[in-house]
Amino acid sequence: MSLSPRVSLILLAVATMSVIGCGPKKDEPVEADTAKVGITVLEEGKGEQAIADGDMAFMLYRGTLTDGTQFDTNMDDPTKQKPFAFVVGGREVIPGWDQGVQGMKVGEKRRLEVPWILGYGEAGNGTSIPPKADLNFEIELVYILKKGEDPYIDEVESTPGTGPEAKDGDEVAIHYKGMYLNGMVWDDTRLRPKGPETAKFTVGNLDSVAPAVSYAVKGMKAGGKKTVIFPFTLAFGTIGNSTMEGRQIYKMEIELVSVNGKS
Repeated sequence: MSLSPRVSLILLAVATMSVIGCGPKKDEPVEADTAKVGITVLEEGKGEQAIADGDMAFMLYRGTLTDGTQFDTNMDDPTKQKPFAFVVGGREVIPGWDQGVQGMKVGEKRRLEVPWILGYGEAGNGTSIPPKADLNFEIELVYILKKGEDPYIDEVESTPGTGPEAKDGDEVAIHYKGMYLNGMVWDDTRLRPKGPETAKFTVGNLDSVAPAVSYAVKGMKAGGKKTVIFPFTLAFGTIGNSTMEGRQIYKMEIELVSVNGKS
């Protein structure tokens, strides 16, 4: 199935809702309420925070039928496929996912065995998924955006510069490599079609640059390098812009080239 990760899993939710709706009919057994997802932890996660309802999960996954036939994935090609984001418990995905990801920590890998009633239901989906098809998923949680927590910039590493320091109101030029959390590059100023081209902006002016980038550069000295991770809430929101898809977590390698024309 050639659907994109976002489209395919949203279709999962829509298809399931069309089958089971908000609850079973009066003359049908309450299967959806009692069905359970089989969960096998393949690799333990890290950190203290576990995902729960209301959190936004960023996932890598591979979906297969019980005979091993793959119907969807975002794991095969990290140069073209991005992590999939959804709100846990928000009915944005199939019920089997909302149930099966509970308690995961970043880095954790699981195998989910999803019964048909918690997947596509009685109808199946086109020619790829038969009616009443049980499904298997390999999933990996790459990031958690906790419900109600303030967005923040996570500084991964930095190398101090020796030139002038960037302050609010300064004109700066930077090189950067922007990626999604699986490594898919959405822009690299050194590899643009016409050759290397620095990105220029005014520190503190958030009209033309993602707020996180301005915040990250402030206080750096020319020649310095920094790698940061930040959510879409500190970039261009759920919509994104021409290069950054919305509703993602971004990783950026930044080099401050100059401050007010001085390196």
